[in-house]
Amino acid sequence: VNMTVEERFVNKYIPEPNSGCWIWLGATTGCYPWLYGQMGIGQRKILAHHVSWLLTFGEKASNLLVLHKCDVTLCVNPHHLFLGTNQDNSNDMVKKGRSGIPWTTKLNTKQIQGMRLLAKQGLGNRRLAKRFGIDQAHAWRIIRYKIWKGIPDA
Repeated sequence: VNMTVEERFVNKYIPEPNSGCWIWLGATTGCYPWLYGQMGIGQRKILAHHVSWLLTFGEKASNLLVLHKCDVTLCVNPHHLFLGTNQDNSNDMVKKGRSGIPWTTKLNTKQIQGMRLLAKQGLGNRRLAKRFGIDQAHAWRIIRYKIWKGIPDA
């Protein structure tokens, strides 16, 4: 049975009655807290909130991002989305107090610096993760400066 993109899309989310968010239940990409829905269309993987925008409002300019008013990355409700530039996205993060160290982190600057120092002394990802109460992938990203690049070494 060949379903249209729209038919496939509507079968992959569930409305959340309190917030009005439509929570994506299909495939995802990224990692918590930046987990986004994604959907295969042809040979391409497209972020689910972009598909929502496209189905509701049509094409967007290539220099614009689809941003979340609700800050729920798995939300695909088109009325919770808006278009903006990278600068708009940064301004939105600052305005909502989500700049700098992510708001969901368990770690502070000193802990991140300590983790990097211990890694340089030979402590592995598994032990670092256990010691700091995070998963191994997160520890790997921290010690390799994939995230929190702006935090200087101690």
